[in-house]
Amino acid sequence: MREFPEEAGCGIGGDYEIKYYMIQMHYDNSRLDSNRRAIQHIKFFVRASIPSALTVPPRMEQFAIDSYCPSEVTRNIPKSGNNVIFALPHTHLQRISVWTKIIRNNAAMQYLFNSEKYDFNYQYENRLLKSIKLYPGDSCATRCLYNTKNKDKITSGCERTRDEMCLHMFTYYPRMNNFYACITVNDDSAGVLWIQLR
Repeated sequence: MREFPEEAGCGIGGDYEIKYYMIQMHYDNSRLDSNRRAIQHIKFFVRASIPSALTVPPRMEQFAIDSYCPSEVTRNIPKSGNNVIFALPHTHLQRISVWTKIIRNNAAMQYLFNSEKYDFNYQYENRLLKSIKLYPGDSCATRCLYNTKNKDKITSGCERTRDEMCLHMFTYYPRMNNFYACITVNDDSAGVLWIQLR
């Protein structure tokens, strides 16, 4: 499967110089079995321009939105670390799951929180069984997984319940006056923003 990131794609139509595309598939039947049959499914999602907000295509069993908070976000955490004690995931009606992993020294360490069966109608702040340490230089990766099998139109990112969001908020201690919030923006000029909380 070839899935372009949101800021990229393959040109098609209009003044684009490539007018035809070819799909090439290779099969290996080294035992020369005669009872084998190949089935291919191809889906194309075409849009006029790169979207400026979160967008989830229709009729998808699983569609992931990923975001990343770089290590600059945690640079002011004390060397002894901060303790994450609560997690509050938030998406809307098309969700399947939400998780955030801690990345330390370029390796995924553990889930900060994994809401495998997220339910919009049952939202609450989850108390972690054991606090999880965040250290200076840690980064975080968040994934929201959506199901749009019941929709015929694109689901946009917005505050309305029929639209979508991908948020994961955490409560930690000790309190910091110079901690950052991380917001991923689907915008060529912005990329990932981090905002200092005071």
